[in-house]
Amino acid sequence: MENKERKSNSYNPKEEPKIWFIIDNVMELYTKLEKENSHFFCEPYKVEKGIAMEFTSPLGNQLYISDCSLLKKS
Repeated sequence: MENKERKSNSYNPKEEPKIWFIIDNVMELYTKLEKENSHFFCEPYKVEKGIAMEFTSPLGNQLYISDCSLLKKS
């Protein structure tokens, strides 16, 4: 059987499950959290339906946030 490359956003059973929160505007929240010196895993990035970001909350929780901003422009 041919070994096909997985897409980066496909399910990987070795990864821990993640809960994503959908909000209205990721960039607005990113700007606010940046001023509060939050720890981001990476810069906000495009996903199929909008913009996403991953960061650590002040309580130490890893949070995953996305919006549907690209759908609104269609």
